[in-house]
Amino acid sequence: YSISLNQWLTDVAPFPSSTSQYQVIMADGAVYATQAYNAVFHRYSIQDNQWTTLAAPPDAVGITGQMAWPGGDLIYVLSGNIAGEVPGHGFWTYSITSNLWNSGFDPSDLPVNPAMSPGLYYPGQGDFLYALTSGVPVDSQLPASGNHLWAYSLSGNGWTPRAGAPGTVSGGRLASPGGTS
Repeated sequence: YSISLNQWLTDVAPFPSSTSQYQVIMADGAVYATQAYNAVFHRYSIQDNQWTTLAAPPDAVGITGQMAWPGGDLIYVLSGNIAGEVPGHGFWTYSITSNLWNSGFDPSDLPVNPAMSPGLYYPGQGDFLYALTSGVPVDSQLPASGNHLWAYSLSGNGWTPRAGAPGTVSGGRLASPGGTS
């Protein structure tokens, strides 16, 4: 869609697979996309109007998988849920410059199982990514009700619990008007 022209563009290269379920993020001047239920990753060059298949993620990304890009070289990915299977628990980084995935940094997993409704968000400034999940906690010290909000420190490489959502989280995503809100 062209905002300035107020019209849909039809001369855009089609997505390289037949799926209608994928997650996308704009990063470093390109569009990156995971394909739901598959370990597939693509990059769309706006300038060249072309899709390129990149290195495969460490595992399939579920329909509830999410990505965040805080600028720089790394895209962060929560794997989400694969329908009919044990929910995913992956938290990975993808290096734009080297076309490589890292699935083993410490801690490599979110402290709760991001089975349902993960929202992974970078507010545009600061040291934290935020993840909202309704998954069951891995740590027995946490409340079992779900609706957890977590902050991931980019510099400290660790998760910290934040205030839980005031109501049920289902199919939710995180958004902000910018700043610290």
